[in-house]
This record gives sequence, structure tokens and C-alpha cells, in this order.
Amino acid sequence: IAGGFGGLFLIPVTSFIQVRPDAGAKGRVISVANFAAFTCMLLAGRVFPTLDAVFTPSVALELLGCVAVCVGILIWIVLRLDVFCMRME
Repeated sequence: IAGGFGGLFLIPVTSFIQVRPDAGAKGRVISVANFAAFTCMLLAGRVFPTLDAVFTPSVALELLGCVAVCVGILIWIVLRLDVFCMRME
């Protein structure tokens, strides 16, 4: 079930990353997305044992969910500020 829903999330995000950028920036955008994904995978290998030792699994998932929501809100704010600044120019 998790793999199915992961695919439902991953396929539209990947195709958006491949279609949205200009032709000149497409390679850079894809490489930055791949770099971010693999960097986070490496960090997860370090974070998981720490969370496993300190918290129960349910508390660790709640903590990671809160962090994900906060990062999502932060990214949304940064992108909105960028769009706002572009309109002001």
C-alpha cells in the first residue's frame, strides 16, 4: 500500500520536474532534484538509528511528520516571497 501511494505521489512530481523548467535549465533542475533526494537518503541512514534509540516508532513518525509539515510551510513561504519579489520588479 505504501509503495502504491508512493508511486501516486512520485510519478506526478517527477514528471512536473521534467516538464516545467525551460529547455536550458532542465538538466540543472533534474540534477538538483536527484542530488537533494540522494542527500536526504544518506541523512536518513544517520537519523534513523538515533530516532530508533531515543523514541518509540510512533513518536518518531509523529516527529518526522511535524518536521515535514514545517519544511513544507517554509518552502511555500520562500516560494511565495520569491514570486512576490518578482512581481515588484
